Amino acid sequence: MSVETKHEGADAISDVADALLKDLSLGGAAAAGDAGGGGSQEGAGATAAQHQEKAPKPLTDEQVDKIVKQVEFYFSDANLPTDAFLVKKVRADPNGFVPIGVVCGFNRMKTLLKKHPPIETVAAILREHSEALVVSEDGIRVRRATPLPDIDLEDVQARTVVAENFKTPPTIESVRELFAAAGDVAMVRVRHPGMQTPAGATKPSGLDLIATPSNAVHALIEFKTRDDAARAAETLNDDKDWRNGLRVRLLVRNVHKKKKQQKQQQQRLEGEHAEEEEDASRGGES
Repeated sequence: MSVETKHEGADAISDVADALLKDLSLGGAAAAGDAGGGGSQEGAGATAAQHQEKAPKPLTDEQVDKIVKQVEFYFSDANLPTDAFLVKKVRADPNGFVPIGVVCGFNRMKTLLKKHPPIETVAAILREHSEALVVSEDGIRVRRATPLPDIDLEDVQARTVVAENFKTPPTIESVRELFAAAGDVAMVRVRHPGMQTPAGATKPSGLDLIATPSNAVHALIEFKTRDDAARAAETLNDDKDWRNGLRVRLLVRNVHKKKKQQKQQQQRLEGEHAEEEEDASRGGES
């Protein structure tokens, strides 16, 4: 065999080897790609499954009912006139609308909604289940279906008692249950040290704007009648245990006496004006 023939044979063998190596390289790359693609698909599937697991469960009928009742309570005749913060929001809009996001920011609403999108969820629920409230067309605001009633602050004060020195930390529910023994409770407010009258309110509008001198935890309990308030102050105040006993007093004492004094003062002023007019008339005649 000539040297040239040997070189040709060696070249042929080298070409075959190069081809085999190329095929092996391409095959490995394809296999790696397939493996990687499968891994990506599996990863995507796992991620989708995780998202599906995190999606909140649909609200039950009971939960929906609680949300409706809670929002309707915020805007009710019993609560809204005495809620300075919410009243300010209502009066800030010419049509009385309040952003649903504001309502959803209240602690009780956060608890009821859990992980559900708050604004969309509340808007859909109220549109379907509430006749007392109206949701705006854009779905981000809510208002009462009827106008806000006027409130007689003097009358509210006359039907309210102040309670303090509770044995256990008071809650709205526990205070309402305790004072229901004296009569029909219309509203309860629990106050803690450091709480202040809401800023920006120019006119008193209810319990939230009633200033009390107490620096301790205390509660304001508004009854439906003045007689019930007087009964609560008389029967629930524990003056025998001066250290640990519950203290209950009327928010405004001697309401009738105060009104009588105001009437007498008005009559006295009217009498003085009448005397001045009479003296002026006599002076003109002379």
